[in-house]
Amino acid sequence: MNRSLQQGATLIIVLCIVLLVTIIAAVAIRQSFISLNIATNAQAQKLMMQSSDAALLRFEQLHTQDNSVAVNSLFSTVKKNIGGEVVWCYSDLQRDFFIFNKYSVIRWTPGDAQPSVVTGKSGFCKSDSFSTGRSVVVTQVSATISSTNSSVVINNSSNDNSVPPVKIRVYTTSFIPTLSTAKPEDINDCLSKNMSAIPTSIPVNQTQTVSQCLTALNVPNYTAVAEYQDAN
Repeated sequence: MNRSLQQGATLIIVLCIVLLVTIIAAVAIRQSFISLNIATNAQAQKLMMQSSDAALLRFEQLHTQDNSVAVNSLFSTVKKNIGGEVVWCYSDLQRDFFIFNKYSVIRWTPGDAQPSVVTGKSGFCKSDSFSTGRSVVVTQVSATISSTNSSVVINNSSNDNSVPPVKIRVYTTSFIPTLSTAKPEDINDCLSKNMSAIPTSIPVNQTQTVSQCLTALNVPNYTAVAEYQDAN
């Protein structure tokens, strides 16, 4: 009789030990997944920052070249589309930073429910328009004249040295589509139906930027902004 009780107690102890080991293993696995997610997020953030900064750095390098055809073409295009954003898809695999026949212009007219594309759609990135050969990050670039400079461009005279230089603001939005479950068509809509910055004439609560749209879809993204001066 005592022997049966001892065997029953042993079984209970063994089951408790197994349960304890299972709990410890589950906690360890969960911590491993958390650590992996943190590492993945950190690496993803770094990759997106590098891609956005690389686009800005490339433009800055071209901007220092007074006779840069790409920069002169970009500045000229932006000046012709005051109030809108000139958009194109960045790739470090292509020779030119800005290609004249591969851009789009999106503009928001006060009173409209949403921005409208006024010049082509070839400039907008797609969910698979990767900016590097690693096929990980997509980077869309947009350029616009600061609202405080719009009147300067309209009234500017080449003989008027009192007019301040025109400043063009450049946005680079990078994201990693493979880290999201969002549909490609939804991501493409974010890129082609929203602006990088909300115009001051539009109420903030009535719209969202490209970055905010991607965030709403749980697509990891990063946006860098820089302002450049047109000395011409």
